[in-house]
Amino acid sequence: MDGLSSSFDEIVSTNNIQGVSLGNASISHLLYADDLLVFGKASIENAQILMDLLSCFADISGLKVNNDKNTILFSRNVLNVHCISSILNIPITSYLIKYLGIPIFHRRLKLIDFQPLLQKIYSSLDGWKAKTLSFAGRMQFIKFTICNTLGY
Repeated sequence: MDGLSSSFDEIVSTNNIQGVSLGNASISHLLYADDLLVFGKASIENAQILMDLLSCFADISGLKVNNDKNTILFSRNVLNVHCISSILNIPITSYLIKYLGIPIFHRRLKLIDFQPLLQKIYSSLDGWKAKTLSFAGRMQFIKFTICNTLGY
């Protein structure tokens, strides 16, 4: 997967595809294990470049995109959404997208958006494991279980 990330970095650095600017930084993708989230200007050209990149990666690695798990979320006022969706063979959604369990919205996230993640953490603490542990054991439990959940 490092090769895929490097390929994204390469096409962004050569201005073949445009990421999204956040202040002085630009972001084109997030990659964790085999989960990929792509950010970019919604254009037919970018869609074709992205499709070529993913096809090349599939040919080299043998790993293919599972289109049943993919959705594409466009910002408002984007032209050619159906054409871009068709090129990428990814269905359009106007609803919430989750990446690694965290909801992705068009708006700033609120505490309520993190409730499923918080509930997962609380349920980990409520289990029999936490009740039978000493204070030091509970601290280790929190460190290795909950911190890893947040990091994931």
